Amino acid sequence: MKIGLAGLGHSGRAIGRRLVSAGHRVVGYDPDVAIAATSGLRTVESAARLHDECTIHLVASDGHQGCQLLEELLLMFSGVSATLFIAGAISAEEAHAFALAAEGAGIDLVDAPIVGGIDAIEAGTAAVFAAGDEATVNRHRDILSLFGSVLYVGQAGSGQVARTVNDLVYWSNTLAIYEAFSVARACEDDVSRIRQAVLQANGASVALRDWGRERVTEAAAETGAALDLARALQVDTPFLDRARELLNRVTQDQLSGLFNLGIADLRSPRDIPSEVAPMLPAQPEDETPVTFAPDEAPAEPVGDAAALEGASTSAAAALNTGAADEEPDAAIPEERASVSR
Repeated sequence: MKIGLAGLGHSGRAIGRRLVSAGHRVVGYDPDVAIAATSGLRTVESAARLHDECTIHLVASDGHQGCQLLEELLLMFSGVSATLFIAGAISAEEAHAFALAAEGAGIDLVDAPIVGGIDAIEAGTAAVFAAGDEATVNRHRDILSLFGSVLYVGQAGSGQVARTVNDLVYWSNTLAIYEAFSVARACEDDVSRIRQAVLQANGASVALRDWGRERVTEAAAETGAALDLARALQVDTPFLDRARELLNRVTQDQLSGLFNLGIADLRSPRDIPSEVAPMLPAQPEDETPVTFAPDEAPAEPVGDAAALEGASTSAAAALNTGAADEEPDAAIPEERASVSR
C-alpha cells in the first residue's frame, strides 16, 4: 500500500520508518526542504504532488503547520474517496472542525495522535488515541495498529484531549521523579539501586522505567499547549502551572545525569525484563521487531559510565549525562525518544 506522510520531523520520520518496516511504500512531504532531504524517505516537492500519488495520508506535523497541511489536503481531496489521519498535535477544536469538513467532503478522517516516543513508534508499542466516527476508526484499524495499541476515546477532538492529558501526567511525573531522586542523591545513597527497587513498587511508572529517553525541550511546548486549553476552559490548575515553571528551569543534562545510566540501562522499553517492572503496562508480545538495513541501523547510545568507574556516585552523576547519542552515519538520523505525546 502506498501511504502519504506529511510532516517529516522527529515523529514523522519514526512513523515513516515504521510503515516501511511493515512493507508499505511511503511518500513523504515537508515544507522545509532541508528536513525533507534528510528524512531517508522518498519525498515530493508539494502537498499537491502528495495528493496526486496517494489517497491515504498521515499528517504528522504539529500546530499551525499541521493545520495548514490538513487544510490543503482536504481541499484537494474534496469529492474524492480518501483517508486522512491526524497523527500530530493540534487543538481539539481544530480536530473537530477538520472532521466536520471531511464529513461534508466525503473523506474519512481519524483524529489519531500517536504517543509514547520515537522508539515506541518504531517498535510498534506506542499508544494511538483514536477518535472520530467509530466505524471509520475500525475500518482503518489495520494501519493504526502498526504503531501500537489503538485506543478509541470518542469523537474527533477527543484524541487531542487524551494526548493533552497524557502530556501533563507524563511531564508532571518526570518532574516528581527528578526532585524525589535528587533527595536520594543528597543523602549519598545509590540512586540507581533505589530506582530499580521503586520500579518493583507502586511508585513505578513509564517515565521512571524509560528515564534518559525524555527530551526536556519538548516539555515547554507540550505542557504549554495543555495549559492553554485549561485556561480556555477556565479550569484552575495551580499545580500544573507551577510544574511548568519548574520544568523550564531543568536542563537535559540535569535529567540525564540523575542516574548513572549506561547502554544497558537505556535499552528499548520492550527489552526491560518483566520482573523489573511488574507495575507497568505489559508490552505486546506478538509485535514483529523493526528491522533496519545494515546502513540504516540506529546508533547505540554511548555513555561515560565506564570511564567513571570508581568515582563517587555524586561525581559520576555530575560527569555522566546518561547516554549521549553518537551521530549515526545513516541517511536517516536517529532521534531518541521522549514520551510524546
